[in-house]
Amino acid sequence: MPISNGHKLTIDILGAIAGLSKAEIEKYAVTLDIMEVSVGMLKSRIANVISLSRTDTYSMKQLDASIKILYHFINTLLDSGYHFARKEVSDILHIAERRDGIALYKRLDVDILESIPKRHKSYPNEFVNRRLAACVARIEKKRASKI
Repeated sequence: MPISNGHKLTIDILGAIAGLSKAEIEKYAVTLDIMEVSVGMLKSRIANVISLSRTDTYSMKQLDASIKILYHFINTLLDSGYHFARKEVSDILHIAERRDGIALYKRLDVDILESIPKRHKSYPNEFVNRRLAACVARIEKKRASKI
């Protein structure tokens, strides 16, 4: 089902939480606006860490969580079809190849490519074999460079 205004998307990223019953999990669950679960969320976390030099434990946990949440969000979009996730995947590849994405990897060993599911039945072969492979190769080359 496409996601648009008026539709709800549920992403369950935890199977269980030690010390909480299912009722307590639901009681304390946080609802995120669909606009908050986006590449923008990831860009904001990256800016905090790279541009503002916020590398404290809390900021790093926020960045890690945003990568994991975005992974599940994109996977859910892919379940509806590649065209629903194409923009998010493209945006993440773009960020990973740019200065902040490279710096994040080189300085802090944080790989934002982990927010993109590597395999999914909705991916067109052309995308996987050409575009994704070429983007990842360029990103890896930049990550390995000394500059």
